[in-house]
Amino acid sequence: MSLFTEWNSLLLEEYFSPAKADQDVWIPTTRLELEGIGVHKGGANGLVEAVKQGPAWFHGSGDVAKKAQELVRQRLTSRNHPDGYSYHDSDINVYQDSKAPPYLPYIALWVLSRSEAGESGFYAKVSELVCDPFLNNSNTRQQMEYVWADLEHWSIDQQKGRFGKFKLNVLGKHRFVGMAYAQTMVTHKDMDGISSLFGSCRLHPGQALDNSHFMQLLEHGQNSNFLSAGLKAAMGKEDYWNHLKQLLSIYLEFWDGRVPKRTNVSSGVSNKQVEFQQGENDELSIILQLKNSGESLCWEVGWRLPAVVTGLCYAIKVDDGEETEAKLEVAGTHIHCVSSVNQNDARRALGQSARKEVDSTLSYAGSDGERNERKIYLRHDKVRVLVEDKPDPSLHDSYLEREMPLKGPVYLLYSRIEYLNLELFLENEEIKHELLYIDGLPDDWSLICINCTENLTPEQRAVIVDEEPVALAKARIRLVGGKPVIGAGSKKYAYYDLPLVELEAPVGAELTSAGLTFEELVNADNGCVRRFKYSLDDGSVCAFKIKAQLGDEILCTAGLQVLAAGGVSSTHRPHFSIDNFGRPLANANGLCGAIIGDTQAGDLDLGVDYFHVDEKALVNSNGIDVWECMELNVSSQFLDSIALTIRGSMTYGVARDQIRRLASNIGIDDIEPALLIRELRRRGHVEIETDVKGHMVRIFAVPPTLYSLPIKDAEQRQLYGICGSLRLQQWKELAQAAGIRAFVEIEPSYNFPVVRIAPDGQSAISSIAKSANFLVVALPVKQLSQWLGSVKELKENLSWYHEQGFTPNYLEKLNPVSGKFSAEENILVDSDRKFELFRYEDPQIQGLRVYKLGRNLGDGFSKYSFIQDSRWGVWMAVSAFAEYVNTIGFFVDASPWPIYYDSVNGCLWLPARMEPPFVIERALTLCAGTGPIVMQALGKADGDSILLSEKGLHMIGKVSSVYYDMADGKWLCYRWVPEVIARHVAHLLGGELRAFGC
Repeated sequence: MSLFTEWNSLLLEEYFSPAKADQDVWIPTTRLELEGIGVHKGGANGLVEAVKQGPAWFHGSGDVAKKAQELVRQRLTSRNHPDGYSYHDSDINVYQDSKAPPYLPYIALWVLSRSEAGESGFYAKVSELVCDPFLNNSNTRQQMEYVWADLEHWSIDQQKGRFGKFKLNVLGKHRFVGMAYAQTMVTHKDMDGISSLFGSCRLHPGQALDNSHFMQLLEHGQNSNFLSAGLKAAMGKEDYWNHLKQLLSIYLEFWDGRVPKRTNVSSGVSNKQVEFQQGENDELSIILQLKNSGESLCWEVGWRLPAVVTGLCYAIKVDDGEETEAKLEVAGTHIHCVSSVNQNDARRALGQSARKEVDSTLSYAGSDGERNERKIYLRHDKVRVLVEDKPDPSLHDSYLEREMPLKGPVYLLYSRIEYLNLELFLENEEIKHELLYIDGLPDDWSLICINCTENLTPEQRAVIVDEEPVALAKARIRLVGGKPVIGAGSKKYAYYDLPLVELEAPVGAELTSAGLTFEELVNADNGCVRRFKYSLDDGSVCAFKIKAQLGDEILCTAGLQVLAAGGVSSTHRPHFSIDNFGRPLANANGLCGAIIGDTQAGDLDLGVDYFHVDEKALVNSNGIDVWECMELNVSSQFLDSIALTIRGSMTYGVARDQIRRLASNIGIDDIEPALLIRELRRRGHVEIETDVKGHMVRIFAVPPTLYSLPIKDAEQRQLYGICGSLRLQQWKELAQAAGIRAFVEIEPSYNFPVVRIAPDGQSAISSIAKSANFLVVALPVKQLSQWLGSVKELKENLSWYHEQGFTPNYLEKLNPVSGKFSAEENILVDSDRKFELFRYEDPQIQGLRVYKLGRNLGDGFSKYSFIQDSRWGVWMAVSAFAEYVNTIGFFVDASPWPIYYDSVNGCLWLPARMEPPFVIERALTLCAGTGPIVMQALGKADGDSILLSEKGLHMIGKVSSVYYDMADGKWLCYRWVPEVIARHVAHLLGGELRAFGC
């Protein structure tokens, strides 16, 4: 499939899908939007390259408008399409016989050009991007209009809105430029700004936008400071009003009523810094928790933060105070800390926040154990609204920062210096209140309780919190957590990670929504807020109106938009496996657990030596049997639940919530589901479907399998490993099976125990396989190792694109010397190193990362390729660095990269920072029946080598000095790997197997 058709398919699926049925559709393909939806195809520069190449079947001449017009004519011709004519990926069946448009990359290019036109103008920008003339004349304009009009005709007249409705809106005097401008009038900045605009005009979510309210929005919007300059200018031009009313009506329909807190920008802080830190998910909020201090009560100040990143060992550092350990709440939406907080630091930081924004840091451990940091902040505010709430069992007697409640008590924490007249205002307005005299607050701060907020007018509420008045609702619905995806001028939620619903409403109110089934999360004494999770009744519906209802009265509404379930092409896959590079397949031909569907692999006569292992190396369970260690284990219970699913899979969000619930049931509160799922994949118990960016979206069950290992016990019996998604009953049957000896290796903490079995004979294996429904595979590592793809093969098949005009958040570059990522100002590639790996925050999804490999071969230009699994990129970048330092003579043994192996016990060693791609690692885990042993190592220089030891005691061996900056830290020891397998794995990674030095 050509790059042009790949982009057309991507744009078609992104903007026109069954999920958009009867909804208005825009195509806002700015550079940021294209980087978000098409990073794997080169982003905006990939789109431009696709337009330059054009459709594979089209060989006509002329500019892009003429070519697009010709594609319209081809689309309208039902017969005699040119050979190779295509408009979408053949796997996407929903577009079959729809005569979908094949020209979407041209439209996306025009929208991109209008968004970046500048002083040179639209036509000049198109010409600049495609390096081809694009004249401003009547022919060009008529050809463009012909294409735009056909898109409207297809979506509305021919398809009757079943993929959405595209309307040809023309803005301004420059009719043909205005067609493109209509697509990008609302920027990412305007998402929160429009919510503020609705609030300032006292509108309610879901209400019809009549003319009087629309004119009010225009007046307020033009004079606001929270909308983009372009949108404000458009509000002052009558030619744009019809289009604006259409846009704002849709935003109002899906608005949840939340009004962003007004930002106080202090002097001395650059606009760039403020813009970078203003995301609501990066803002710390306050917790006050009552504690006993001798015979009296006192307040302890704590911090709370939305959990947008995945990790372990969270810690929060506010200003220059001590770093404080934080925990993930049971619902997984936030992290918080109270008891571990240094109270002097907390009071000082809270006091500072009355005068300025306080820079802070969230740190956490990634899957490799390395610490990562994220910028967060404590908002500049002189008054904070606290409400009694208990979203987590540990937050008893706690008051959390929230919106002012609709009814009941509210607690106002305020600075008496910065807010001198609060008490005077309350007294003058005759608002009943009470000062709470409890120790623990910062100097010059006080806490006031207003018991009956239902008696406050909107104007009084606004004055108290120093905000604009907003309409007072009868109830509130808020969406909390999940993975919001910003794109196409709107905020949607990833279907695999949906938010919770918080409801503040009168007693007896219920949530309803066509297409959703709600389940309340019961938590005693949770104050005025109720929390709900929910399931989607029909995966084909992606827009929902949630209502809070008391009897027949609708108290309030909120909209929820969900992205199509994994994209049109992957909804409810009947089969799933992974290819030899770890990429998802929609069939059973690839790898699933220990089995490869397509059996045409390499040399299956590969000679494999066996290791003879005594019982001490196989057992550390102190007599605990299989069933005893599995019955109450989180991982085994999760595998049991996924094995029970109808389609053999769960979305990531459902799996995550299930793991947290199972952990909570047995008293575990520090679990990170994503890391547990990855560990189960490492050992072949589940497979993970990722989206095109590498983000986890669905977890698939694997058939329970017994597979032979290259290991025999002291009695010369063949050992078998176990993989797949076992039912709990299958573990019990293994424990009770006759003629089988089970060896149990308990893993640290709550990790999944390792079970290996040794049968008295082949008949015992056949018997248990038949009775307990196991598959049996003979030494699968032989076939798998020959089937796997290599770093070199993947590198040779990457697509490369130029990069310009895009500045991502949290840009980092891999330092191949240390194996760590560090902050980087630009994405330029060192021509000496030739290849370097970068990562940055996904422009659409806060808290998730994407990876790009950069290439500079000395021609003065850097090009980039998207990397779906970061581990491939790490090995490519390290190998390129090794070649460079080898060339200049800095390390003479760096290339091929040395990978150390102990042939006596079959141990292959790697720093955790150089963990192999998971599909290659699967071959190593199928040797031992488990993942690697993780050791904390120390390195000591010894001439031209590094002496590696475990915690400075047990000697591991000598390694090359190329590992100097990686020696101290976690190392992975893969056990019982036959030398022929180890040597081949090293080759796949682009390295060379080496023996430890003496």
